[in-house]
Amino acid sequence: MKGIIAYIFITTLLLMTTLTAQDKGENLVQAASHPEFVPGEMLVKLKSGITTQSVDAQLQSIGLQTVHTYSGLNLIKCTFPPETNMESLLQQLEDTGNFEYCEPNYYYHILETTPNDDEYSDQWALNNTGQTGGRSDADIDAPEAWDIQTGSREIVVGIIDTGIDYNHPDLKDNIWKNPGESGDGKENNGIDDDNNGYVDDFRGWDFIAEDNDPFDDNAHGTHCAGIVGATGNNDRGVSGINWQVSLVGLKFLAGNGSGTLDNAIEAIQYATQMGIPILNNSWGGGGFSQALADAIEAANQAGILFFAAAGNDGSNTDNGSHYPSNYESANVISIASSDDGERLSGFSNYGATTVDFAAPGSDILSTTPSGRYQQFSGTSMATPYAAGVAALVKAQYPSIDHISLKYRLMGSTDPKAAYEGKTVTGGRLNAFQALSTNPLVTAEQQPDTENNSTPYAIKAYAVDDNSIQKAVMYYSLSSGVSDSTVMTANGPEYSGEIPAQNYGTTVTYFVRATDDAGNTGQSRVVTFEVSEDVGGGGCAGAPPLSISTGNGKWDGLLTVVLNLTVFIMLLGTARRMVRNF
Repeated sequence: MKGIIAYIFITTLLLMTTLTAQDKGENLVQAASHPEFVPGEMLVKLKSGITTQSVDAQLQSIGLQTVHTYSGLNLIKCTFPPETNMESLLQQLEDTGNFEYCEPNYYYHILETTPNDDEYSDQWALNNTGQTGGRSDADIDAPEAWDIQTGSREIVVGIIDTGIDYNHPDLKDNIWKNPGESGDGKENNGIDDDNNGYVDDFRGWDFIAEDNDPFDDNAHGTHCAGIVGATGNNDRGVSGINWQVSLVGLKFLAGNGSGTLDNAIEAIQYATQMGIPILNNSWGGGGFSQALADAIEAANQAGILFFAAAGNDGSNTDNGSHYPSNYESANVISIASSDDGERLSGFSNYGATTVDFAAPGSDILSTTPSGRYQQFSGTSMATPYAAGVAALVKAQYPSIDHISLKYRLMGSTDPKAAYEGKTVTGGRLNAFQALSTNPLVTAEQQPDTENNSTPYAIKAYAVDDNSIQKAVMYYSLSSGVSDSTVMTANGPEYSGEIPAQNYGTTVTYFVRATDDAGNTGQSRVVTFEVSEDVGGGGCAGAPPLSISTGNGKWDGLLTVVLNLTVFIMLLGTARRMVRNF
């Protein structure tokens, strides 16, 4: 019967060989291509009271060479020729009676879960190594996130778009199956089995043709779907943010890329009725619609997140509105586009108060119909990155409410200079940080103000794994005074006040949250001015007039013309008043 030394060593080698073979069929690919231990090396533990010097000659006699000692552990590292018979060597070690155990010199690897999809290396947005000439790490940290979570088919994402190629090899396994219309021949039996008003809607709906075939005859919707959830680690094509997810094709845009308000509303209503928790909306146009705003708010009341592309006009949507991304329901998240160099994409809209954060949107490789893969650019591509990370987070925290989910994404963005003053958070999407168990904090921007008489109400949002104990706001004044106040909690929302300040004061603040384990998270630092001049911009110091058509470029130009016209009219009136006086 073999001794303990031989048993441990040989059993370890056999077990590792077995595990390596099994790993090839698993979703989480470890570094199986690497040997799991260094050939010709082992670590040998001496028994208590035995010294290295006393066994050195003994080790040499059986073919082992001591190369390093760990005196505090009574451990030595040995090498041996690669042709050594391991059973004989281990038996000789056992026979000496001087050794407690020996082990292979194992390899260890960084824990970055990497899919085996053919074109994954071209997906810079998931893991940017500079492969496209951009900046290393200007990405969403997908491999680090995948160490924690790779997605779940229990999480449903609605793609309100041109439809989805549900037969695409990289998407077909992740297409939603309506449980009320699937199985036992329900898919095409001509009966509304789930009584939702849509017959045989087993994989979504085409709101243009009014049938159950939401096939993509454009490519846009399929591209968005692939970003959210192309099947990962399937030896094919690209990887979605979610390796497993359920994608619903909600087709309201035709093959020419256009759709109507009524069909958009119906798609949102369908999603609301079916309880689809995450909606991707990579579309825009038209002016403000109260009907569309009402549909989005109804989705909000139902606990549904509404991700919306910020638009591709290169405009500031704080001044000229873009819809639906500028609707003010609490569930709307507006997404700008970033590129591989950690810059705001040149085409991307932005807005310090209307665009929440940036996500990769330039030269994005994803699925297109007929089993193809293509690169598209636009805030249309950035939006499903955000929606996809939301689905990944919901897979990790299934009971999270939609507002907490929103602020998980916002509080976990990577702050970068390129997005400061261009987005609410000043940051770019980060999937790994969004999965954190530590507090994630977003402080709302207090705008510059003329108010010098009443306190300033500050809001912040803090989320984690439901263990936050308190949130404290720290603030300082340009006069050198600083103070703090414990904020009041209402779910993920925290509120506090900063006392009124004199004109000319600059107020700087941030919010720090602490959980029951003592872990802390901090918001970005926010600044505002107390000034008599804040209200200017219009005529005679009045707030400027504005025009909103839904087209950012035209809105800005028409607003300038309108204010200039009013100014000239008032100037003429003033001159007449002076003459009369």
